[in-house]
Amino acid sequence: MKITKADVLSLANATSLIGLLMTIWGSLHIHTLTGVLILGTGRFIDLFDGKIARATHTSRFGAAVDATFDKIGLAFLVPAIWIAHIAPYWLLLYILAQNALNVIFSLVATARHAKPTSSKFGKHAMFLQQISLGFYALGNTIDFRPFTVLGLIIGIASIYWAVRATYGYFKMVPEKPTTK
Repeated sequence: MKITKADVLSLANATSLIGLLMTIWGSLHIHTLTGVLILGTGRFIDLFDGKIARATHTSRFGAAVDATFDKIGLAFLVPAIWIAHIAPYWLLLYILAQNALNVIFSLVATARHAKPTSSKFGKHAMFLQQISLGFYALGNTIDFRPFTVLGLIIGIASIYWAVRATYGYFKMVPEKPTTK
């Protein structure tokens, strides 16, 4: 894939970067209401990078940037919530394991010359997982238990989408490497 300057300096990538920076900052300040609100805003902004990319016909490079930035954001968010004891450890472990499997299957598929693509299931799972963690963080920060219960319900609901996404990534891995 040939990457041009326009691929790198696109509005969609700028949107992804802003969302990532807000997610990182919010994760580092997850114990405060401001941190939770900045985190939520960053994740909300991230919903638009794909729409912008499709409207501006951004390359596959932009999709890879978005997926990478999403994983980096998750790599900051999950440990921050773990350290702050905000959400159940089983939920955090499930989110980490599911996303790690998706990355592994993508890397193996790529190494075998397949072209893995993200699915709507994966996007829905990631969205629900992060909303779940956001409700846990908000409920913990403002001491409002119904938000933590809602976080639990959404976290459990995300499992359906996560399993479908991971199965899809698994199915993208060819049994034997294909030729270029």
